[in-house]
Amino acid sequence: PENMSCTVTYTVNAGAIQTGTVTGAVEVTEDETSTVAYTNTYAILKGSIQVSKSFNEATGTLTWDDIKNNISFTIKDSTGTEIAGSPISGADLTLSGGKYVSDEIEVEIGTYTVEETLTTIEGYNVTTTYTITNDGTAGANGNTTATEEIEVEDGKTVVVDYINTYAVH
Repeated sequence: PENMSCTVTYTVNAGAIQTGTVTGAVEVTEDETSTVAYTNTYAILKGSIQVSKSFNEATGTLTWDDIKNNISFTIKDSTGTEIAGSPISGADLTLSGGKYVSDEIEVEIGTYTVEETLTTIEGYNVTTTYTITNDGTAGANGNTTATEEIEVEDGKTVVVDYINTYAVH
């Protein structure tokens, strides 16, 4: 099935469990039943999504405490359904490496959208840019006011890093 891995195991005449396929001869004894039993074990392929946030402000008067209650992110699957763990508020982020980051959210592989749904702070104009990193490899980046589409691969983490620049208006 799509988005799943399959491990095949088998036994011959109730012997030891083997992984893979039977190659070569299987011994069959006259007037006895020989059995080759196969088991397919399926596992859903998963990766994860993480959101990070940093900000710039020209006058230096805004702090994280001013900003964290004025930002929010939603993550939706390819059907437009919000996933478990979403929305993520600024208060859910923790400081790590100079950025505020969310916990990784484990998801099935596939296409997702991440949107910063709240950015306004009274008295300021905001410009949002982003970078998408897939398991440490930089991907798309640019300016945004809309939803960003990402592709989650098996065993990998996609980080969407939003940077808000605030200017007094």
